Amino acid sequence: MNPDSPAEPYSAARFPSAQLAAGALASLEALQHSASHTRDAILALGNENERLRQQVEELRSENSQVKSHIESAQEKIHILESRLEREQSDNSQLQNHIRDLHLDLAAQDLPSLALKMAMELTGAEVGLFTEADGDDALARVGFEDLQEFLIEAIFDYSRRTAHTAEPTVENEAKNLPDGAGLVNLAALPFAAKGQLRGVLLLANKRNGPFTDAECQILLAIGQHAGLAMENARLHSKVQEAYVS
Repeated sequence: MNPDSPAEPYSAARFPSAQLAAGALASLEALQHSASHTRDAILALGNENERLRQQVEELRSENSQVKSHIESAQEKIHILESRLEREQSDNSQLQNHIRDLHLDLAAQDLPSLALKMAMELTGAEVGLFTEADGDDALARVGFEDLQEFLIEAIFDYSRRTAHTAEPTVENEAKNLPDGAGLVNLAALPFAAKGQLRGVLLLANKRNGPFTDAECQILLAIGQHAGLAMENARLHSKVQEAYVS
């Protein structure tokens, strides 16, 4: 080469090794760039995996808490169900006791209730409810001031009704016992299942005589009262047999 000749410009084509080095450098830079992206992607996946792992742990913790709450709720439900069963049993026993007590009280009050109802329906001022034989008043309104012989004379009507099992009606004051202060009188049998259970005697109906219609109503009341008394009696016998 002539030292005096001008220098020629650099050309990679004239230097193959330099060209290869440049290509390798470019490939290396591309690989480094790709590796950087890959590293970033791996880090992102790692972060996402950690986030998912934490979510899984949180869900497991929540699931454990929910499971614990469910078990606690089930235990409370079991306790409440047991308590409800005990309360239902106690209520059943209480209801049976109240029913038995009601029947006992009803059996004692039936004569008084029947007498009161009959007096209200008819307007009678005094009355008796006797045993089936016509004696021994189970309920009584009035007649307190009468002498014993007058009371016995009135009981004659209930005894007659008990004997005949037919109503006895007297609307003429002159035919009634003197000194008893009676203006009229009606004695009606209380029967149930063909058996006499008692006699209802009413007197001093001030708004008129005792009528056949009133007697039929009173007989119907008597039938219901007689059935109730019989049911109460049978219930009492069952209770006594159960206790013994």
